Amino acid sequence: IGECKMKKSKVGRPKLADTNLKKKSLIISAICLIFVLALILTGIKILNITPNKLKGEAYKTYEVGEEFCLDTECFYVIEDNGDTLTALAKYNLLVGYIVYNNEYDENGNARIEKISETKEGYGLQNQNAKGYDYINEGDYSVGAVNFIDDIDNKDYWSDADNKLLDKYGNDYPAFVYDENSLIYSYVQSYEHYLNSIGYSLLNVTLINYEQVQKFGCGIGHYECYEAPEWFYSTTYWTGVSLCSNNIKAMMNDQTFDTCTTIESGCANGIRPVITIAKSDLIKDEELETTTTEATTTKKVETTTATTTTAKKATTSKNSGKKVTTITEAKKDEEETTTTEKVVVNKVVSTTKTEVKEEKSVPVVPIAIGGGVVAFAGIGYGIYLLKIKN
Repeated sequence: IGECKMKKSKVGRPKLADTNLKKKSLIISAICLIFVLALILTGIKILNITPNKLKGEAYKTYEVGEEFCLDTECFYVIEDNGDTLTALAKYNLLVGYIVYNNEYDENGNARIEKISETKEGYGLQNQNAKGYDYINEGDYSVGAVNFIDDIDNKDYWSDADNKLLDKYGNDYPAFVYDENSLIYSYVQSYEHYLNSIGYSLLNVTLINYEQVQKFGCGIGHYECYEAPEWFYSTTYWTGVSLCSNNIKAMMNDQTFDTCTTIESGCANGIRPVITIAKSDLIKDEELETTTTEATTTKKVETTTATTTTAKKATTSKNSGKKVTTITEAKKDEEETTTTEKVVVNKVVSTTKTEVKEEKSVPVVPIAIGGGVVAFAGIGYGIYLLKIKN
């Protein structure tokens, strides 16, 4: 009989305690997995979203001709290179000489007067430094410099047979501006100034042949037919030579022509071209976005809840032009109107967005720690199941 009696299974029906243990282990594992997933999602958000938000306006695409300023020095964009901008100075530099257009000595040389280095604004852009005015002529030209000492006789970029030196390329047109030019020291000083006010420029030079071609200038194109007015608003040297003893200049009559020396009445100025990182355009952690079109005055309606009288001066950059406005407002519980006077030729209002520094989150260490906790919880649950079984 004993042999025929069915033996009971060693496993038998699960006890209540075993069932509860399994549930607890599964809950622990699920919680750990959810924790790890949350950390991963948080990491993705921090790594991908936050940097793009902080970049904001600094990494937008700039249009050709768009204006921006580095303190008082303003520039027109001629190339958007992705993370950097190449831009042409708005005005020529106040350096070199004043050339009197209708006064000549017995040798036929134009009368010139050196600009004092102690003059206010010397070495920086100046709206009066425009070089020779081919449209209105005038009695004198401000900011004239020679490219080399005597371009009529010998340049520094060709050999005795007038063949282009190897360092300047294989053939003309060639970019020949470098430390051998009389212009070089002025451009270097300008770069040092911009560095001193907090801008780390990638390059400061003169405009090259590829860049002037974009505006319709070049061989066979005496007139830069595609150039906007701001491009030829002054007369200035390029760094381009088309042959020996020849250097090209951009004239304010929209022509791309050859010129020689200031003694012969050729009054070309220096209009630097800079390359700057877009991120360097954010000063004092402040983003600036233009919002409206040009106007000389505007009214701003404001509603406040306090009774105070305030007079303040604020500074903003409008379409690349630094503008100081004075606002006097009486703030009351009722709606008031203030008038803001903007003294510029082309003005757009500016909206400023403060970018607060965000503390970096150690995403990777936290994720690793969470993973360790998750796997430890899962392992512990499996261990409990095994010892009970």
